[in-house]
Order: sequence, then structure tokens, then C-alpha cells
Amino acid sequence: MDSDFLGYARQLACRRMAGEIVVSANIGVSMRKWRENFNLTQTSVARKMGVSASVVSDYETGRRKFPGVQFLRKFIDALVDLDTQNGGEKILELARMEPIPSGVILGIQEFALPAKASDIVTAVHGEVVACSEMLDRYIFGYTVVDSVKAILYFKGNEMIHLYGSTNERALVFTNVEHGRSPLVAIRMYPFKPRMVVIHGPARIDPVAIEIAKAERVLTVISRSPTVKDLVQSLQDVELIAKLSGKESP
Repeated sequence: MDSDFLGYARQLACRRMAGEIVVSANIGVSMRKWRENFNLTQTSVARKMGVSASVVSDYETGRRKFPGVQFLRKFIDALVDLDTQNGGEKILELARMEPIPSGVILGIQEFALPAKASDIVTAVHGEVVACSEMLDRYIFGYTVVDSVKAILYFKGNEMIHLYGSTNERALVFTNVEHGRSPLVAIRMYPFKPRMVVIHGPARIDPVAIEIAKAERVLTVISRSPTVKDLVQSLQDVELIAKLSGKESP
């Protein structure tokens, strides 16, 4: 799992827990609820915090009142740290409960006239890293997403939200660290995009390239200077096709 992805999930989970504990009428009961939700013992949490188990117990039972901000921060950090060591299942579950932010899908469009994949590669200043033999195929639209947020919020069949009216499109991932996570997500979903564009890394993880080849998905690294430039170049693709008088397939 990419470090940026896991870090974002941790941030959302911590925010949710802190907000609920602070406004709770019984902070100790809320602390205990969250610890048990994470399937952690008082002893393991206390050890991670560097305190005795009796201190955690005293706050949870109300024998000690109103733990300070610093103690609560250490308590929540201990929960997410221990869960991270176990694979991060609970923090991912919590993060997915947050409302989907507007920054997940950065752009989505269906082309009135399909564009050749090679034209999109040119537009995004792309470098083909897998399945170059598919450059003559037509692309019928595009979706631009923040990879960290999209992979976090869309799981399984929820990936359909990224495909618009057709999967014969370019799926563009921004905010990418290595490129493996987007390709793994695509491999797990039954419907594949016709093209994948990765924006962010200087090079793509070799495993991601092998996945792209196995799934027969044209995969490209975009060298566009910024995400804004990338989105604008995709918006211009259809206009360029119209002006050049290219025929649809």
C-alpha cells in the first residue's frame, strides 16, 4: 500500500475519532468503544502509549476525569499505529465512512467525436510504458481522479463511478507515487479502461507495467507540468479532433 494512500486514510480516521471523543458526554466510554472497535487490549494500547494499563483503564472507567489533549492524541495515535501494523483494516473502514470529497474526481467527459489514443498521448505529453500496439484504438472519453482518494473511496463495483457512460475511455490517475496501486485496482475490477494515464512519478513500478501488459491496457506516464495543465490538455483533445476534421470510427 502506497505511503501517501495509507497516510490519508490515517488522517481521516484520526479526525473522525477525535471529533467523536471530544464531544462525547462520557469521554471514557467513547475511548473504550473505539479501542474495542479496533480489537485492541488496554495493555497493548498502553504499551504503545508508554503508560501503564491501569492509566488507560482509569480513564475508560471514569476513575480519572477529562484526559488532556496530549493524552487523547497519544491514545488515538496508538490505535491507528497498531492497526497499521495489522494491515490498516480498521482505519480504511473508518476513512470510507467519510463523505466523498469533491476532490476525488477532477474531471470527467464523454467525447462527441472519439479520439485516437495516440492523440491523447501527445496531448498529455505522454510516454507509453505498456501496450504501445494499441495506440491506434479509439478513446470515447476520460476521467481524471486523485489516485489516493479514488482508491480509498471506491472499492469493488464502486469503481463503476469512474467510467461514465463507457469504459472505453482514458482513466487518468494523478497524485501517484509509484503507479502500482492504480493498476492493482484496475486488475481487480472486471471492466478495464481502454487506456490508463499516470501523472506524478518519474517512472512506474515494474510490477505495475507487468499488470498493464497482462490486462492489455495501454498505459502512459504523463509529463504535463501540473494537474491543471493535464486536465486542460484533455479538454482540448476533442476540440483539436473537430478542427482537424478527423472521422470517427
